[in-house]
Amino acid sequence: MKKLFKLSVYICLILPFNAFNQSQALIVWEDTISVATGSIYGNTRPRIVLNSQDEPVVVFGRNTDGGIHTAKFNGTDFDAPVQITPTGFQSYLANWTGPEIDASGDTIMMVFKESPIQEGHVYSVRSTDGGNSFSDPLRTDSHPVGVAWLPNIAFDNNGNPSVIYMVHDQVWLNPRFVVSHSNDGGITFNPEQEVTSIVPDEACDCCPATIAKQDNLQALVFRNNEGSIRDMFAVKSQDGGQSFSEYENIDYLNWMINQCPSTGPDAFIDESNLFVVSASQASGRYRCYISKTDMINTQSPETGFMLPAPESSVGNANFPRIHGNHDSLFVVWQAAETSNYEVFCAFASGDDFNSFEQTKSQINLVNSGTQSNPDLYYRNGYIHVVFQDGISGNVIYRRGRLSALSIEENQNKDVLIYPNPATDLIHIEGVDGPTAYKILSLEGKELETGEVSKNNTNIWVKELTPGIYILTLNKKTYSIEKQ
Repeated sequence: MKKLFKLSVYICLILPFNAFNQSQALIVWEDTISVATGSIYGNTRPRIVLNSQDEPVVVFGRNTDGGIHTAKFNGTDFDAPVQITPTGFQSYLANWTGPEIDASGDTIMMVFKESPIQEGHVYSVRSTDGGNSFSDPLRTDSHPVGVAWLPNIAFDNNGNPSVIYMVHDQVWLNPRFVVSHSNDGGITFNPEQEVTSIVPDEACDCCPATIAKQDNLQALVFRNNEGSIRDMFAVKSQDGGQSFSEYENIDYLNWMINQCPSTGPDAFIDESNLFVVSASQASGRYRCYISKTDMINTQSPETGFMLPAPESSVGNANFPRIHGNHDSLFVVWQAAETSNYEVFCAFASGDDFNSFEQTKSQINLVNSGTQSNPDLYYRNGYIHVVFQDGISGNVIYRRGRLSALSIEENQNKDVLIYPNPATDLIHIEGVDGPTAYKILSLEGKELETGEVSKNNTNIWVKELTPGIYILTLNKKTYSIEKQ
């Protein structure tokens, strides 16, 4: 594959980012890269994860025959796509549903629905070498009679996946979501377990759902249909998915619609908080929303916060995706002022959603045609985005990196930090008394804490690997470099 642009490094924005304690952060975007030739391999609804070497692995569908392909980045370009569906196997694809993917180290799994929709089963494939090769499809659902479809997958911290899917009695009766856990890394799956039946009425019958897992916390997030009010609900587990005994409405938008909108949520859990993004037309036009729900305590969730809307009031936004951690939330979505969709990114902290509005930026460089169905993955200061490009017909990949170059080192001119860069230690001058400090990585991970004072001015950085870090001191934030 070749790069679409010979040179296209762009600065996204220089705006407040709460993960750096209100310091200034920016995203530097690299070249766009074509993942695969769409006319050969397809481009429908791409999804992305990283393996243990931080190499992107992308899965996407071919809507002409339902074939599914995956491609892995090799450091320069993407390797030739590998077809993971056997010859003659047709998966069920649409712009709103298709294969889903998750990873645990170098174990990567994908789930998808077999056609025809009334008879086909849910299947999974598995890679244990970081996405270079995959197993044959394994039937993953255990639904005895009726329709099973709309699968999704998530790994826990121990490398065991859970697969969710919607089931119906007979054909299209009693829609609800079930979960099937694996205790052996995805080799086998347990019988399905009903999850959403405790919620009043029924699941929205053609809206995908998602599952989020961290430690013993799990949440199945889906759109409900309660008398044609289609709000987002989370069914929660605190015992590793053995039971799902609690649920709550997590958006309270009261979207009344008499037909299925075919748009679902995305979610993850960090620091015992469930973060969910989804779309709704409750305001009169399609808009994207984020919510925050405490998985342990019973406090009310932060519901239905609208992500940046199109500049035009008649524009629409849809299909948001989210990844990151509590301090570094990254979202992507598609939005159109009128009918031409573009792909956008924004970031904020789990403690301050307002920064999303300030950090909105466009990802795609080609403005003609439709760019849609984005997905993202965030790790170690890099944001990896894929989307469906209507002009080239290809899946497009773009990487951005968080940079500390814009962090203001002289916010407090009375404090002197030297040497900077440093090899072993840095000195702090100008503090009046005991002052707590933290050293953070660029992605907001806390690496070291301590205290400096008039009599203790040294901060040792000898154990840090070379690179740029964030130093917070007396509610101010500075950039430091370890040589």
